[in-house]
Amino acid sequence: MTTRTYQEMDALRTATINLHKAKPGLRGKVDAMCCECIYDPGSGGGTWREQVEACTSPECPLYEVRPRSKPHD
Repeated sequence: MTTRTYQEMDALRTATINLHKAKPGLRGKVDAMCCECIYDPGSGGGTWREQVEACTSPECPLYEVRPRSKPHD
């Protein structure tokens, strides 16, 4: 198990946000905003998508359209 430095975690977070920000259309911008709001790669709370799915801020205007995994049938 490797431990990441604060700088490495910050670089990962920034790279993830920038990746989504660069996507064409609204979906990438929403993903980037949610990621910017809640994603902490050092928290141990899972991937950026898992952390966004676990969001508990229903008052957020993006709450209903935040990124979520497709349900598995």
